[in-house]
Amino acid sequence: MSTYSKRLSTDLARWVDEGWVDAEAASKIRADLATRQTGGSRLPSLLGAVGTICLALALAAFVASNWPAIPRPVKLVGIAALLLGAHWLAAFAASRGRRILADLLTVFATLVFVCGMALVGQMYHLPSDWSGGALLVAFGALAAAWACASRGSLVVASIAATCWLIWIDEHPHLTLQAGGIALALLGATGLHVVRHPSFAGRWAVLFQGLAVYGWLVLATATDSSWSQDTEFVVLGLLAPVALGALLTLAGRVGVQGFLPRRREGMIGEVSAFAASASSFGVLILAGVVCLTLLLALIDEFNMSGLILPAIPWPVWAAFAIAAAAAGALLSHRAIENQAFAVVGAVALAVAVPWVFLYMPDFLVLNGAATFAAAIGLTVVGTLISSRAWSAFGNLAITVCLLLLLYETVGSLLDQSVFFLVAGTVLVIAAFVISRRLRKPRAAETGEESQ
Repeated sequence: MSTYSKRLSTDLARWVDEGWVDAEAASKIRADLATRQTGGSRLPSLLGAVGTICLALALAAFVASNWPAIPRPVKLVGIAALLLGAHWLAAFAASRGRRILADLLTVFATLVFVCGMALVGQMYHLPSDWSGGALLVAFGALAAAWACASRGSLVVASIAATCWLIWIDEHPHLTLQAGGIALALLGATGLHVVRHPSFAGRWAVLFQGLAVYGWLVLATATDSSWSQDTEFVVLGLLAPVALGALLTLAGRVGVQGFLPRRREGMIGEVSAFAASASSFGVLILAGVVCLTLLLALIDEFNMSGLILPAIPWPVWAAFAIAAAAAGALLSHRAIENQAFAVVGAVALAVAVPWVFLYMPDFLVLNGAATFAAAIGLTVVGTLISSRAWSAFGNLAITVCLLLLLYETVGSLLDQSVFFLVAGTVLVIAAFVISRRLRKPRAAETGEESQ
């Protein structure tokens, strides 16, 4: 926020000097910006959240250490009193307009519920059921999140729902009950984070969505004829890259002009969630690019036995939705140049695991493909002014360069040729892009002079 504020303040001064914005409007913009929450004002919330977790853990440890000495009725009444009392204090704080304090108290009550459930299970010697416990925590935290508009409890609910999917079965099986619960929890957490937005909540829900997608892929992967290596590549590369492409492109559809121009209220929060989804998708794509290069350098994979129709249907569904989102972007005339760049960068990243899948022995080709995809993400990040795209793209470039330096591409001469070609291409690309960016400015200057 501070970087944006400084840039906006500089631009406002220039716009006032140019006569594009009057002084009164600039003052109103600065006043509105000053009233918005800044990073410094969010610091107490962060410290308070960490402190709340510490207090809940301290209480749980104290009770557990004195567990045999406390009578059973006192234990049950104490847990219930703490739970109800924390919620009552949260409601009281909310009625006085202390939203941050109310959220922290609700999170404390949620953690008391989690710890109390574990302690009650121990009290009555109930059998261990990690998946069932995680599901109960998810429902309880989700109820607290919706009832008290708690962003912190939403994060707890999302984490618990993710843990439930991981623990539900060693070998997932797609059933109507499990699939319905997973999608219902994802829908409830997704709606909450749109209704009560927070950065941590958005990313928690996105990780939850990744878990649901991974569970669906594993539950529908029924081809036993694959080799272990092929199964790893399909489930570890093709499935993630499909989801990454879907989130990246669908997120851009939500951000770039397809939502109404007025971005206030619910529409603005949907747009913010779409932007986070796009950034999360780029993170997945960058990770797949780096992992593919690492697997290519290991050179121990046998890619035999892959039959395309046997790839789980959620992977093909993700590719199909991503293709539809790409078509929607390309059809938008107002963002035509950016759309081609975004779709091109995503297409490069999607192509990387397929190149490795069918040509694993062509090490130089795999290295060039991964390097080009990482550069594409960074270039597009600069073009669309997305710090997340640029950061994840730069991270992928760094990892790729370190891997290529650590493992010789062919011989030392081949490595020298590879980096010579890569450097030459980058310099030429930089020169061409620079020339293309100067032409519109020159044209605008010529029009103004006329």
